[in-house]
Amino acid sequence: MVVSYSVDGDSFRAGRPRLWSEGQFTDRGTVRNFALHPDGKRFAVLKTPEDSEQIGTTQVTLVTNWFDGVRRRVAAAGQN
Repeated sequence: MVVSYSVDGDSFRAGRPRLWSEGQFTDRGTVRNFALHPDGKRFAVLKTPEDSEQIGTTQVTLVTNWFDGVRRRVAAAGQN
């Protein structure tokens, strides 16, 4: 669930909760199943596998500097 909120001085007002995603997410018990990015605007969540054969396997794909890679490829393609 997600909720919008506003802060005015010392006053905090929460909006109405709404569904954030229809996906099913992995419950790791006492271990957090998410990580917040230092900028506070992004996070990663472990999603429950759709295929029952994948349950029990662990695979993480992390893409870093994705835009830098795209820029390099576009620049290289422009030189041909």
